[in-house]
Amino acid sequence: MSKKDLENFLNQNREDTQTHIDWLSQRNEWLRHIEQFYDRVLKWLFRYIEQGKIQVTRRNITLTEDNIGSYDTEKLILKLANKEVSLTPIGTVLIGSQGRIDMSSSAGEVKFVLVEKDSKGPSMQNTEANEKSANSVSLQWKISTSPPSIQFIELNEESFSDALVEVLNV
Repeated sequence: MSKKDLENFLNQNREDTQTHIDWLSQRNEWLRHIEQFYDRVLKWLFRYIEQGKIQVTRRNITLTEDNIGSYDTEKLILKLANKEVSLTPIGTVLIGSQGRIDMSSSAGEVKFVLVEKDSKGPSMQNTEANEKSANSVSLQWKISTSPPSIQFIELNEESFSDALVEVLNV
């Protein structure tokens, strides 16, 4: 391959990558997914919130990601039984998922990932492939188990409750 062939290849590859990804749309879609996730969590915890057993607050945070830059969102804070649990968005420019939110306390952490509905575990995809898959398949929040054998568990009220108990180390 000559120097000119290499330069043409690199320029073409760079143009292809830059023209296929709408980073603003990806960020806005990610922010919608965060809110939908919080809405589900609050629905599952509603009776405990109503009874005063769980207090909920939101705290502004700024995330910074490659290609997207800095943007504002919120973390959800749950106060229960003299403990605090944070649900914190990590980002959307990730390999193998469209986004991640971590639930953590001083006693533990659980990761929630936004992946294809039928996904049972991680797959190695680049961001461009992720954007294409987001446009053509249904995405769903799932719980990611710890390495080395990462698996995705369906997220529902029962599995969320189990995860909450896990991070509280009860």
